Amino acid sequence: MRLLDKLNEFALKHKYIILLYCVLSLATPLIRVLLPKYIGPILEDISKNRSIKSCIKTSVVILILAGIMHITMDRLDETFVPELQGFIRKEMVLSIINQYSKNYHDPQIGMLLTQVSTLPSVIRDMFKDVRTHLLPAVVTLIAASIYFTWLNPSIGIITIIGFSMFITVTNFYAQDSLHNSAKLAHSKAQFYEHISDLFNNLLLIYAANTEITETIKFDEVQAKYNNFLQSVLRKSNNFSYVYAVIFALLFVILSAMIYSMYKMSKISVGQMSSSFLILLITANSLGGIIGHIRDY
Repeated sequence: MRLLDKLNEFALKHKYIILLYCVLSLATPLIRVLLPKYIGPILEDISKNRSIKSCIKTSVVILILAGIMHITMDRLDETFVPELQGFIRKEMVLSIINQYSKNYHDPQIGMLLTQVSTLPSVIRDMFKDVRTHLLPAVVTLIAASIYFTWLNPSIGIITIIGFSMFITVTNFYAQDSLHNSAKLAHSKAQFYEHISDLFNNLLLIYAANTEITETIKFDEVQAKYNNFLQSVLRKSNNFSYVYAVIFALLFVILSAMIYSMYKMSKISVGQMSSSFLILLITANSLGGIIGHIRDY
């Protein structure tokens, strides 16, 4: 808990940098939502032999702006990520020093060194996933909701309801997954502790001729761990199935509404093309969110 509290303090200290990350993440919806908005009219104008210079100029400006924002975020990473890793590493070392101040003969140095060296890297990888996948995908979904609401309020409402269902399912899965992951981690620790004891007591096992007994115990402990692991994997797959069903319904409903609006001449061919393109890109964003949440 102390590390989490310190992380909160670190986040508050660097709140403007984090806010800047959020602003720069708008580069993704510029490419995934705003740019497709002009691609449809370009295709429509080409088919009708109209000038497309204006749309192309706008598209180039959007691409340049998004590129500048992406490059700026990469530069921001160069200073912020090492600082984040250094902060976590320092807090871990200080925590270990305080924890073993009165029994400094007890710590398992190899295990502690492994934790000190790996945890900052894990945090860095998680931060990279949030920065390059989760945050841009969420911003894209928000931008898509705004676009579809602008196109037609009914489509916007359906889109927001669909995305809300995704959030609800994700929240339920996250809590359930956290509970199961904790049990899995505890079972895994017991499993490897049993293996460690087995290797440390080989001489006694050979002397007492208890290899068969120890093998039976090993199978029992491993079976318990495997059951927890199978449960986590099964729930993870169920999670992806629910997501797939929700998105299939949302995709079919929105596609039908967009096409119906075109047939009633409420939107142009260009707007219909843009809408379908944005819908497909949004689907890809949702798929990215699903995959990375499962990894977490």
